[in-house]
Amino acid sequence: HAGPDDSDAEPLEAEPLDAEIASSGPDDWITRMLKSPIFARLPVANIQRLFAAMEAVEVEAGHSVIQQGDVADACYVIKEGLCEVQRCLSRGEKGYKLAQLGPGERFGEEALVAGGVRNATVRTLTNCTLMRLDKASFHNLVVAPVLKSVSLVEAPGRLSAGARWLDVRYPDEQAESALPDSLDLPLNVLRQRAQSLDPSRRYIACCDNGIRAAVAAFLVTDAGCDCVYLAGGLEAYPEISRGRPPIEADAAPVGAPRTDAAQAAATPAETTTGRISDGRGAGA
Repeated sequence: HAGPDDSDAEPLEAEPLDAEIASSGPDDWITRMLKSPIFARLPVANIQRLFAAMEAVEVEAGHSVIQQGDVADACYVIKEGLCEVQRCLSRGEKGYKLAQLGPGERFGEEALVAGGVRNATVRTLTNCTLMRLDKASFHNLVVAPVLKSVSLVEAPGRLSAGARWLDVRYPDEQAESALPDSLDLPLNVLRQRAQSLDPSRRYIACCDNGIRAAVAAFLVTDAGCDCVYLAGGLEAYPEISRGRPPIEADAAPVGAPRTDAAQAAATPAETTTGRISDGRGAGA
């Protein structure tokens, strides 16, 4: 799937996929899509409903399917054709290439998970047939059964069983409340390295408010690892930076965001999206 990166990204030169497309069967996009670990975790009934909910969209070459800065309302799977992911560092600047996508590859999911705005533009390089999945169907059929959260009270049990903190904050944020024995990979770096994580290791993604951590958990799960995220983020548990063991009161801090997949499904009006749309957070 698409993983648009941040301002420190190097433009990617993808291998041409035209030959692959020419030799692909009409249903090859389905095979490629279902190879994703995300879909391997879905109940069969969900997969059937997912295909039923998809809408085929024909898009001519040179059109933007999603636009950087727009509110996310759907995600897409490429059935036929080629698309390119582009990112602009500042308004009015020409976008630079992040990735080239072909049949079976997905884009537009991260902003849906985060409840934020698009962090990249995806345009068609050829005439394309895209399978569109609306936001509600994506959350009900994919996010809800796959993306899981834990509270700080639940986290120690996972840590003692071998899980590790995956801190996706940036260095300046980590310096304020560092976690012991954490794997520190800011979200933009994690997009590049998720596939290299140890699939036998379990992770608990965390950030300041839980939004980037939800995206990280989705990415890491899609890379084949077991990952949950800390509900509400570290801001919901002010004592964690002092190393105090969690107590029962920590289970439901006042004002903490929801502790299930509904947190990830919240709309921009319901979540704090400042860090997501500032060029350091979630992707398209």
